[in-house]
Amino acid sequence: MPLKRSDVGRRVVVRTTVGDETGPSGGPALTDTLGTLESWGDSTMGVRKADGTLVTIAHADVVAAKPVPPRPDPRPRTSAEALERVASTGWLPPVTRPLGDWVLRAAGGFTGRANSVLVVGDPGRPLVEALDVVRSFYADQALPARAQVVVDSPWERALIQHDWYDDRPLEGGVLVQVTSVAAALRSGHLDDPEHDWVTISATPTTQWIAKYGRGDETDETTLLALLTSGDAVGFAQLGDPVTAIGRASTAGDWVGLFAVAVDPGRRHRGQGGAIVRTLLGWAAEHGAVSAYLQVAGTNAAALSMYARFGFATHHRYRYLRAPE
Repeated sequence: MPLKRSDVGRRVVVRTTVGDETGPSGGPALTDTLGTLESWGDSTMGVRKADGTLVTIAHADVVAAKPVPPRPDPRPRTSAEALERVASTGWLPPVTRPLGDWVLRAAGGFTGRANSVLVVGDPGRPLVEALDVVRSFYADQALPARAQVVVDSPWERALIQHDWYDDRPLEGGVLVQVTSVAAALRSGHLDDPEHDWVTISATPTTQWIAKYGRGDETDETTLLALLTSGDAVGFAQLGDPVTAIGRASTAGDWVGLFAVAVDPGRRHRGQGGAIVRTLLGWAAEHGAVSAYLQVAGTNAAALSMYARFGFATHHRYRYLRAPE
């Protein structure tokens, strides 16, 4: 067996026999465990899977084992434009229209992401014509014309040259942060006593929506369309009455975290971390490899919590508004 004590901390795959079961070929049944080698003893080893589960394996049951390459860092392998497209599927408004690669979005004014044109890729026509289409679309929606642009991108510079201006100059833009789901679940900061009290469901409960606290800003149909968008969606809540919530939405092997909130009187007790851990574990079960979130650069408390899960800034975006 090529694994040894010095491999602790590396990503490995271990093939073992399954009790006295018989496999399809008539020999012993086999199973593979993929994860991080966390411990090494005289008779057993411990492998931490991507969903956070620790599997104890007897050396005597091992058929084959070897180190495998670590999962790629999601930051260099994914461009800002590609990640923005992924993230857009996790908060998809009821009204969308393509403009080449751009996406016009409207949700009655509820949230900036759902009521701005996503400016990534090629609009399929000259910029002046594209901006005219954007203005016309939002005029029809009775909304101001706004664009979500990646900071320091060519499109940001191009729109500024056409007198589009920062719609929220005091916010400093939104940070898009990413991490590896497996790495986040291995974090030692996640052994939180509140974790067992978190429940997760495929639809938001009445208590979840009440704690979200923004249901009165838009109609129920629009709100549910946004909240339930994505390949798979999970809504986490803690306590009864609920004191903390969060939402996860998958897109391929990505998962986005949204609406993580804790009652002011319950903060700094690990409840936010318990919500995030539960959502990431759920995401791992749904095939997510990488996670992203969008957080205001001024939200120091949230940034500190997310950093403990390994989240780091991938890029920033901001909203530009058309000149009057």
